[in-house]
Amino acid sequence: MEETVENQSNLFIARQPILDKVQNIFAYELFSRSSGESQAAPKGMSVSDDSEMMFNILSTFGIEQLLDGKKAFLNCILEGNNLDYFELIKPKNIVIEVMPPEELHNKDSIEEIKNKMTTLKNKGYELAAGEFSLLDGYENIFALLDYLKVDGHNKPEKVALAVKKALANKKKIVAEKVETEEQFNYLKRFGIEFFQGYFFAKPTNVSAKITSPAVSTIIRLINLVLQEADIKELEKVLKTDPTLSFKLFRYMNSCGVGGGAKVETLNQALLMLGYKPLFKWLSILFTTTKKGEGSDAITKMALIRAKFMELLANDCLSKKDADQCFVVGMFSMLDVLLNVPIDVALSSIDLNDSIKDPILNKSGDYWPLLSLTVSIEVNDWIDVFAIAYQMKLSSMLINERYLQAIEWSNKLRLGS
Repeated sequence: MEETVENQSNLFIARQPILDKVQNIFAYELFSRSSGESQAAPKGMSVSDDSEMMFNILSTFGIEQLLDGKKAFLNCILEGNNLDYFELIKPKNIVIEVMPPEELHNKDSIEEIKNKMTTLKNKGYELAAGEFSLLDGYENIFALLDYLKVDGHNKPEKVALAVKKALANKKKIVAEKVETEEQFNYLKRFGIEFFQGYFFAKPTNVSAKITSPAVSTIIRLINLVLQEADIKELEKVLKTDPTLSFKLFRYMNSCGVGGGAKVETLNQALLMLGYKPLFKWLSILFTTTKKGEGSDAITKMALIRAKFMELLANDCLSKKDADQCFVVGMFSMLDVLLNVPIDVALSSIDLNDSIKDPILNKSGDYWPLLSLTVSIEVNDWIDVFAIAYQMKLSSMLINERYLQAIEWSNKLRLGS
């Protein structure tokens, strides 16, 4: 099957985590959107074309790096389309989320979708669909499902009926559009297993100050690095935290970070690493100290945001800007990671205005890249198209950097 670069260059891809009851990542839903003036596909290109191009891009870049061993939910329109492009990827860990027909009560369309679902099921794909599958006339489609997706904004009685039918028929349930912690806790009570939305990426139980001793030590070290303090002073602080020292040794002696030489002392580790790499390592540790519910998804999001901004800045700005953009991306989620107001979190570190302005004031040279990154995360395609156009960044480049950032986050080892 042929796919032109021109068509692929019109497509943006993104992913959204699907979490379990304790907010560990269970799967990702992969999204694609063709560039255009609105959320709909542009003239001459259908949403089904988007699906086909998504499969082509995934087969080109490799779906494994997008998923890190998790399942993938892929939206697909089966009505009126052949299944040739399903040959491009293996069915392992793939859940096909079936879209409703254009005419909900067209019996021929329902039959066509059911037959194609049966074919995909026989090939080894898992299947999901929304609440249209609960309608009269869709019994055969519902029977083929592994997952039922329900709208998290539905009234309680509607949620309860959907859950009751799904559980009675041994279907797993995914609640969509879950945007707050309260909504998440409310939906859990219905017996729903999986949750999709950005409720996990909002701070909860906000404290007026940073209370974690481990975080305080990292902040102290970051400030010393920014001041280019004497190595002996850095060593003195590290010696007060055995866990942090152990992580530094592990990091230096893994993956060739230490240049092949075995690192045996803190002084040796600090001298070999240097200020800039040490700052980056500490910055990542700073954002990965969150424990408890949602920490996995939040940490992943912060790491990908930072690396994605760094990679794009390398393309359109400078190396120095790229280093700064990494910090902007990482520290823009400190309120969620530390459960403190963002201004409080940032005030604990001696950062320059070029890093603080994009986060606090939505201004400065790095704000467009931060805005683009956040828009991709929340699937705000109108803003994605507008910012990409303004910055003269092609969707092909953005997709490539996005996938590279995900791959980097999957491989990252910090000595933990």
